[in-house]
Amino acid sequence: MFAIFAIERPTSTKADDALRWQHLAEQAKHIASGATGIETLGENVWQIDLRHALARLGSLMEAATGAGMQHRILFFDREPAWCRSSPSP
Repeated sequence: MFAIFAIERPTSTKADDALRWQHLAEQAKHIASGATGIETLGENVWQIDLRHALARLGSLMEAATGAGMQHRILFFDREPAWCRSSPSP
């Protein structure tokens, strides 16, 4: 089973929100780095193989909740089949 986990960026321009986002982004990068079964798709989006990284999903959820950031999870029965494009020459 797989999941795509995304933390929603704050839309306000308040300095406090920007600082919370920056701290959360650093914390999430640390949680995801070097972990088996987790692939960073973007600054705030990860693909997680729940057979190997379920605890990391929990850590990301806890970090987002603790920072007061909304997050979303999309579950898949098997690894998503991504259609990849090649960059133009």
